[in-house]
Amino acid sequence: MFAQTKLASAIAVAVGASALTISAAQADAVFFHNLPGSPTVTSIVSVMNTSMDNFNANGGSAGPGQAANLHYRFYYKEITGVQATDNKLPCVEYNEYLPTSYNDIQTIDLTGYFGEIVDGVNTGVMFNDPSVNNRWKTGQSYAMGANVVPFRGYLIVENDAAEDSSFSMAGEAFILEYGVGATWGYQAYMQDGNSQDYLRFGSNNPSTIAIMPPSEVSTSFLVNAVDEDMLRLFEFDEEVTISYGDTSNPIGIYDRDERPISGATEQTIVCVGRVNAEDLLPTASQVRLADGGWANLYNRRYERIQGQPTTTQEAGVIVKLEYNTGATLDGQPVPGVFNNALLLRPDGADNTQPTTP
Repeated sequence: MFAQTKLASAIAVAVGASALTISAAQADAVFFHNLPGSPTVTSIVSVMNTSMDNFNANGGSAGPGQAANLHYRFYYKEITGVQATDNKLPCVEYNEYLPTSYNDIQTIDLTGYFGEIVDGVNTGVMFNDPSVNNRWKTGQSYAMGANVVPFRGYLIVENDAAEDSSFSMAGEAFILEYGVGATWGYQAYMQDGNSQDYLRFGSNNPSTIAIMPPSEVSTSFLVNAVDEDMLRLFEFDEEVTISYGDTSNPIGIYDRDERPISGATEQTIVCVGRVNAEDLLPTASQVRLADGGWANLYNRRYERIQGQPTTTQEAGVIVKLEYNTGATLDGQPVPGVFNNALLLRPDGADNTQPTTP
């Protein structure tokens, strides 16, 4: 279990957030899903901004002579290391307007392990950013998760660009386990205009996935709930449920001889979380997965809309994470550590389908 670091200024965060102008009439945005942080794991994000339309320090449109800012919305949960407990916790919200400039790139370690110290402040800003065009050395920190390690969360960064057919925000995430050197990453999802609806980024329903033998390779699913409103103040507590198969396809997993594995167990997470591949099967069925196999992985959210039972399909962005648990693969020696992560892509299908009560 991780040793938990308390948030040093929780009250100041809440008060500071409420003092800002939180909504914008228009914005391009970039969405970093499932960002972890621990004493040996950091999430490093690179944010690229190609717009001249940005915010001022209070959240209004930056006028002539005013410093340009991006709006960083960080949603996180402080985790305990007990997966069943952590998956049920909601994310709380922290937001700041932080300096930017036209054609700027800011590379940030959200945990603050890496990054430049400026006047005693751990900024999290990496790689000798000179602070000439983007005058970011203002006493503020971009390391938004430094005081809440260990955490899981997600990040949405916005500018003040007008809605059109182009994207003026882009980003990449680099997840580094610097204790052993394992890494994975992804290109962040881009959003044009002022939409707060991120359901279209939900992973395909189902996503067909391969599973390696669990005695040699740990497989887990990193899940981020998505919704029609991802930019809430104070808290994000939407759920997403994953399983092998659903009511239309109850047998969703097969072994390496094409034999179906009976039994399925749903797992639900709130906001962001992690589910081990074997935990989607009842204990009696897990032995059938000894050599691995393949599965149809479904994700959905059960909810009521205007009083009617509804299932929101593709309600989670899912990354399949794999790493070795020993020194062999398929019985052959493999020295060192390997690490692999696959982002399960969306398919753009209709997201909401009513169900029978």
